[in-house]
Amino acid sequence: MQALPLSPFSLEQPPSPKRSVIPLDPQLEKERKLSSPKRLCCVHCMQPITTEEARIEIGGQHTHIFTNPAGFVYRLGCFREAEGLQKDGPPCHDATWFAGYAWQILRCASCGIHLGWLYIAPSDAFFGLILPRLILKEFPDA
Repeated sequence: MQALPLSPFSLEQPPSPKRSVIPLDPQLEKERKLSSPKRLCCVHCMQPITTEEARIEIGGQHTHIFTNPAGFVYRLGCFREAEGLQKDGPPCHDATWFAGYAWQILRCASCGIHLGWLYIAPSDAFFGLILPRLILKEFPDA
């Protein structure tokens, strides 16, 4: 699956993988997640994937733009939690965008569209999700 070009440039050096979570009280965060009717969903099939509350910063920012070795440009958002995803293939360290992290392709568990990558380090992991492939949807009964 090809990504649509989002930017004519690539980052020459990936940002530091230093992880900083947007500070939220854990109990308030849990209550907000349970009460929030909004979810970021797969743009193709509307499968719920994550929430805005799960946003984190990696290397000092939530959003990153990268170009893969084949020349496809991706705009990623970093998240600490996600669901409704299926891993595709084994973790790989080749051409990683975050030093020290292996990556593993993630697809929507409902429709199979490529939604991003799971980034795995010995003591850390996060989701790098392709932002143009997610849409904010409100679930009135949530």
